[in-house]
Amino acid sequence: MNRRLDLAIVVMITTSIMLMPAIEPMHCDCDAKAHYQTVVKVKHTWRCIGTFKITAYSYDEGGGENYQTSGGYTPVPYYTTATDPDYIPTGTVYRIEGLGEVQAQDTGGAIHGQIIDYHIGYDSCDSFGIQYRKVYVIRR
Repeated sequence: MNRRLDLAIVVMITTSIMLMPAIEPMHCDCDAKAHYQTVVKVKHTWRCIGTFKITAYSYDEGGGENYQTSGGYTPVPYYTTATDPDYIPTGTVYRIEGLGEVQAQDTGGAIHGQIIDYHIGYDSCDSFGIQYRKVYVIRR
């Protein structure tokens, strides 16, 4: 009799565990997830500030991996950019069409006006070439 009772308890516990909803909000289709994502994710409205000339620079040109930019940042490939602070102030997070969100963390002697130098790590600057892309800042 005890063995039958033990087996019934095991079956009930196992069934309960199998029927319990997984607590993974990123995979849940419930209304709570939709509300959570709506509250947490802030959609920015972007404003185009013009078409800029985009060039690239690598660790070789910037002084290796362990250097500080003129803005005091440690450069991050495909995120750090050098800009003219009169056009895009240091520290500004902005978006380059086709490249994504980046941050102005550096300046440069050859960076004047609508020119952005895009940090590409150890990749080849020659293969990046010179590109012309629209640049967007968060509308305030």
